[in-house]
Amino acid sequence: LKPNSSFFLTKGADPMKDQSYVLWGIPANTLARTLFPIGEYTKQQVREIARKNKLETANIPESMDICFVADNNYKRFLQDYVPDKMDAVGTGEIVDESGKNVGIHGGYTNYTIGQRKGLRLSNSEPRYVTKIEPTTNKIVIGKKESLFETLCCMSQVNWLVSQMDFPCKLQAQIRYNSPVVQAEIMLNNNKYEITFQEPQLAVTPGQSIVFYQDDVVLGGGIIEKIIDSDK
Repeated sequence: LKPNSSFFLTKGADPMKDQSYVLWGIPANTLARTLFPIGEYTKQQVREIARKNKLETANIPESMDICFVADNNYKRFLQDYVPDKMDAVGTGEIVDESGKNVGIHGGYTNYTIGQRKGLRLSNSEPRYVTKIEPTTNKIVIGKKESLFETLCCMSQVNWLVSQMDFPCKLQAQIRYNSPVVQAEIMLNNNKYEITFQEPQLAVTPGQSIVFYQDDVVLGGGIIEKIIDSDK
């Protein structure tokens, strides 16, 4: 799995601000023409350079949410951007893992896997969103242990190295700033299946899964669905 090209993508020098997770989709043939001029600097070093050059961005506050949404309100953003689709979603049922109706929600687009806040439910133990069913506009909730998964599959795959042999063991990351964990990829009937060495919390369809060998980004894909390990 070592890089077999003169050009490859690696993590940035600042582990707290590394953006390699969101760059897995770059076409491999563009790497030779891609520059990351501050990749070898930490955020503090970049700020110091900005101060020396009297740039007004030198001391702006950190952006902690969706950078292109000015007020960090993604619900408002979606309502402004696709109002017809958002209005069509409407309210739906909140059900437990047995299928019992336990409440009403304001639309599945307002929730994500692993979410606890905003459910407005009363339980003796915390409940989390464990599944989202867009076609029925249902939210499934359960205990935290229900959020741990070992197997998933991915689609929209993009490799940044020219040769990958399967099955292979490497490191995987399932969301920005989450720990990089050990995993194995198998290719079955042109479907990529990922097995995590340890169960992972809130493996979420629609999010990116990115693969590394040490600091080198091998590629990634979109988590398509969770695979029931009991089957």
